[in-house]
Amino acid sequence: MSMHNNKNWSPVVFAIAFVCAWTSTVSAQENKGPPPSDKNQKQPTAADFIARLDKDGDGKVSKAEFDGPAEHFTASDKNKDGYISVDEVPSGPPPRKQGEKRGK
Repeated sequence: MSMHNNKNWSPVVFAIAFVCAWTSTVSAQENKGPPPSDKNQKQPTAADFIARLDKDGDGKVSKAEFDGPAEHFTASDKNKDGYISVDEVPSGPPPRKQGEKRGK
């Protein structure tokens, strides 16, 4: 009788493969979705928005300083003076167009 009998090894190999596949599936299911949010993390304020984008320190954001799409700047500039001031800062992400996917 040979020490390397394939018939004795196949159930062991099958069991190892099954365990590996199962743990990979469980791990993938646990990692779905966005990372958990930190409930203690403060949401950025309008002043934070201005401070982050206001390169020249005038207390408002010009079109040249704005780092988003031009149409978002135009939509935020409510009084059409060419700047986003603290009272015009958007309160969240801009609304998506119909059919547009998040992250684009």
